[in-house]
Amino acid sequence: MRKTSFVALALFVLAPLAAVRAEDDDPEPPGSGAAEYRKLKGKWTIVRRFFGGKELTSSSKLTYTFDGDKLTIDSFKASTSKVKVLGKKKPYVLELTREGFPTPSKMAFEIRKGELYLALMPAKGKGDDKPDFSGQKNPLLILEREDK
Repeated sequence: MRKTSFVALALFVLAPLAAVRAEDDDPEPPGSGAAEYRKLKGKWTIVRRFFGGKELTSSSKLTYTFDGDKLTIDSFKASTSKVKVLGKKKPYVLELTREGFPTPSKMAFEIRKGELYLALMPAKGKGDDKPDFSGQKNPLLILEREDK
């Protein structure tokens, strides 16, 4: 009788923990970039741009909307790209394949204090393949999330 009570108590206490843990499980395989897609999800607006070490000014409101493996860039006309997260360690690189364009572009990204840093990567063989988050060598975009 005592053994039965202990088992029942253990099930009563542990069952809710197992249910919570099951909800937290990531159904995507490791290395798929699923966690990174979730971090990027939503609408982001460019707040600062840098190139050649200088901040560029612009009055256009350019937004990037990430939804899973799709990116919509909206300024005057919306364009859609397929997004693929490359690499398994930071900084991650996004490979963007725009509809109608066969050659993908690459951007390294980091999220710092709630801001998304996108650093354009040079084309293969066209310079250093390391991300430049300073805006010295390649364009750097800094975006804030619109839908908090």
